[in-house]
Order: sequence, then structure tokens, then C-alpha cells
Amino acid sequence: MFIIRKEQVLELDRQMMEKFVRMAVLHLRKMFPVLLAGEQDEPIVARVRSGVTKAEKYGVTEIPDVLYYLECMVRYGDDFDIHPPVPVIARTLRTRNFSGTQKMDKIKKLQQA
Repeated sequence: MFIIRKEQVLELDRQMMEKFVRMAVLHLRKMFPVLLAGEQDEPIVARVRSGVTKAEKYGVTEIPDVLYYLECMVRYGDDFDIHPPVPVIARTLRTRNFSGTQKMDKIKKLQQA
């Protein structure tokens, strides 16, 4: 019988998060080459980790949605969820009856308008 211990599951989660963080940093550098040109990786890594935690708080957990949340952080500032450029963004993030994907889709539409 094959048994996976809790420690092994936690290690796999940690490794997956590290892989996501590296991928997110590359994604943000590609999306915002001018804005992030002078920044070292460490501050961006810290920003990604913080953004993932904040996104989870709003139920935003799917990879494309989290990446878009991180993009919003770069565009509007790390506290865009509290001090958004458009107040409806904060209300959208706090809406309980929307999935994370629905929230981020609505925010994308707001930005395109």
C-alpha cells in the first residue's frame, strides 16, 4: 500500500507555489517591461506572494485569475483592492455570490469600458 504523509503533501504544495511564483514573476516582467525594468526579482517575488494571499481572500484562486489580479496590482498599486481606481472594483471583489473568475472577468470589463 502506498501512503502519502502530510509532510509530503505540504512539500508538494510548497514546490507548486514556488513554481507558480517564478512563472508569475516572468509573466509580470513580460506584461510590464517598462514598469518593472529597474526592479530586482526579490521585491516582485514578495509582491506576488502578497498578491496570492490577497487574491485568495477574495476567492480568486484559478491561475489565470490570480495572474490578472497580480497585473492589477502592478497597474494600480498593491492596495488596489482597498483603494481602487474605480470604486466598483472593491465592491466586485467583496461580492460573495460571484466566483473568483466572475469577479476578475467583471473587473476586466470595467477596465475596458
